[in-house]
Parts: sequence; C-alpha cells; structure tokens
Amino acid sequence: MRSMVLVLYLVLVQCWSTSWSQSVDPVQDLAHRWSDFGIRLFRSAASHSDQNLLLSPNGAGLSLSSVLERSAGSGREQLERALGLQGLQAADLVSRLRAAMAGGSLGGVAWFVAQGAEPDDAYRKNLEESFGADLRTVDFSSVQDSVDSIQRWVLEQTQDRVQIPSTGLDLGPDPQLVLASGLHIQARFSVPFNASQTLQERFFVDRYHTVMVSMMLTSGRFLLAYDRDLKTGVLRLGLDQGAAMLVLVPDEGVHVNTLEDELSAEKVQIWIQALKKTRLEVQLPRFALEQATPLKLNLKKLGVTQVFADNSLSQVLDSATLSVDETSVPGGVASSFKIPPPRLTVNRPFVFVVYHEATRTLQMIGRVVDPTQK
Repeated sequence: MRSMVLVLYLVLVQCWSTSWSQSVDPVQDLAHRWSDFGIRLFRSAASHSDQNLLLSPNGAGLSLSSVLERSAGSGREQLERALGLQGLQAADLVSRLRAAMAGGSLGGVAWFVAQGAEPDDAYRKNLEESFGADLRTVDFSSVQDSVDSIQRWVLEQTQDRVQIPSTGLDLGPDPQLVLASGLHIQARFSVPFNASQTLQERFFVDRYHTVMVSMMLTSGRFLLAYDRDLKTGVLRLGLDQGAAMLVLVPDEGVHVNTLEDELSAEKVQIWIQALKKTRLEVQLPRFALEQATPLKLNLKKLGVTQVFADNSLSQVLDSATLSVDETSVPGGVASSFKIPPPRLTVNRPFVFVVYHEATRTLQMIGRVVDPTQK
C-alpha cells in the first residue's frame, strides 16, 4: 500500500513539474535564471568589498552563455549549472529575449580571441546573430596591446566613461579568450525630480562618516513595499523604455550587508508582487557609478573553474555605467498635493535593481555606499 501511495505521489509531482515548466514563458524563464545567476555573482563580489558596486547580470549572463557551445565536458557542465541553463537552448532564447526587450538593452558583448583560436564561420555567425557579439582577434603576446584593445571597446560601450582597473585583468600565462560586456544607462524617470528643489544634504555612509550630497526631490504616487524580515523598504521608480528601478533601503541601524546576504531572484519577484501604490515624497541622492569588474575570481567561487583551468577562457570582464540625476522622460509630471504626503529620504547605504518590466530581466544591480564616489 505504501509503495502504491509513493508511486502515485511521484506521478503527481512529475505532472505538476511538467505543467509548471510548460506554463512558464521560456524567454522569461531564461531572464529569471540569468537574474538568479547575476544576483549570486553580485553577492560574491559584495562579500569582499565595502565600496560602491555595479554589475550587469544581463551582460555576464549574455557573455558566458555565448561561450557554452565552445565548452565541453565538466567545463560546460559547470557553466550550465552556474547560469541555470541545463536543458535550455540558450542561443534561440537569447535571440527572442533581445527581441522582447525592444527598446530595452541587454548591452554589448565581445569576444577577444587569440590569433589562430578563432571560431569557425558557423559559430561566428551564431555569435553575431543570436548574441549580437563583436568578435575581435588580438595578439595576446603583447599584454599591454591586448588590454588596450579591450579598453577601447569598453569605452565605446560606456560612452568613454569606464576605465579598466589599474590592477589589470589577470589574463593568465597563455590567454586564448577574454569575454567582455558593456552597458550604459542614463536613468530617465517617469516621475521627474525637480532640479530647482535639489539641495545639499547629509548622507550617512556609516556611523562615523557623513558626506554632503545633491539630494533630489519629487512627489507623486509611487509603488512601495516593506520586507519585515529584512527590515527593508522597497521603492519602485518608473524609467523609460519599459524599465523600472527598485531602491532597497534598510531601516536605520540595519547594515546593508544584511540585505545583500538575503538577495535572490525569488526575493526580487516577491517584492515586485508586494508593491502597493501610495502618495509619497521621495528624496534620492544624485549619483553616477562607472565600473569595470573582472569576474574570474567571483565565477570560481560560484563553481566555474574548469573553463579557466583548461585555458578555453582567460577572463570575463563586466563593464557598466549608471547615471541617476534629474533627467526625466519628456512630458513627465510630478504630482502636487495640498497636504504634503509622507517623505522617504534615502540618506544611508542602499541597494538598487534596474529591470525590464515585461521580461523581468535584471539589467543592473548595485550598491551605493557613498554617492560622491563612482
């Protein structure tokens, strides 16, 4: 009798799993898996840094997915596991995701490949058509020349803003392939901040350190949620091109690391579902982040080791820039209320997520500890 019950239970679980997998849009499924990977990558990077941080989950997911077919054995298995792509045809889904995002951007991706190690014509065509990849042959025998070539591409993608870290890229003894991604976003808010109301106010970096920042102000009906477990407020700010920004503000006295330790793609979806409209004044510091982050060490922490060990991949570079100021969508109007509504002032370290609403694709994730620093 017990064995019959167990068999029936397993059949029901299998049917539910099949039904669930069939009900999920495959493009959104890919976006969710990339988001989960990107957040784990962000948490890894955040765990050994106490400074501002900016990563593009899309960029890292796009560049690493493009190299899957070139990998084999345990190297490919590790990549698929880290990206969550087991059983998915990444190339086809990436093409569909790029189309679904329309005006939104996945950013650029490039292959810098050693002379003599270029992919064949069919693979090159797949890179260009499915991933929008730019393939460039470089002479890695000259480390400086190859880094300069990568730097020029990064500057092209980020409007001449992002510099490769002075510490270098750790290309290893015999570089064969370097992946790079680049994404620039100028936040254009659907509810505008009024530049005439921007004031210099204090931002509490930590208990002992305060800086003066340009604090922007707007008012309107915003979507807001609160995570009682993490003691964190969640504010949604609408952007152009179908995007939005979640600003995650821990309560006073709660360290931002506490929030980062619990971040996940599932958490982000729960917050989005919990958002409720409310009248609010919002004060947000003006800031700009411009960063290039070598990801090899963080990828190794996520279990991606073999592709670096067998020399099929030498480094992965994520470059991103985000500008948050009074720039707004043309025609956007802030609300005015006879009685001022409650005010949310973001004057301590916070985390933010920029995502494409229709596909739920995470375009950027970052941490602002000090808005006066890039």
